[in-house]
Amino acid sequence: MQISYIISAYKLPRQLVRLVTRLNTDSASFYLHIDRKSGDEVYDAMVRGLGRLPNVHFLKRHTCYWGGFGHVAATLEGIKSITRPGSEFDYVILLTGQDYPIKTNWIGYAPGIFESSGDIYGFRPGASSHRSARCHTG
Repeated sequence: MQISYIISAYKLPRQLVRLVTRLNTDSASFYLHIDRKSGDEVYDAMVRGLGRLPNVHFLKRHTCYWGGFGHVAATLEGIKSITRPGSEFDYVILLTGQDYPIKTNWIGYAPGIFESSGDIYGFRPGASSHRSARCHTG
């Protein structure tokens, strides 16, 4: 199962590196948007920490104000990148740089998790209708 993560970040480079490192598997790809308002030191630290990974892609930067359209533009930039010809993915997960998993990377280790119905809702690329999936965390 190929999972693409779109992650929007603007601060805390070490936390972003930790997040991507934690979620990284052979079947994961990461599309990172770094807010244009973030200083060069922050951006450079993120690139230094993650630029060596072949499955990490830095997106065109947009200015994101709280509640503004910049967040939508950043998300659309990620969607545009992951839907280019040659990109392979089964699911897309949208995160921020301040998100962090509190449990094991269950998505990477439980390929059937999206196949049943329940708590997590999403859609499969090319599907004509929404599919639902249940996350068992217990």
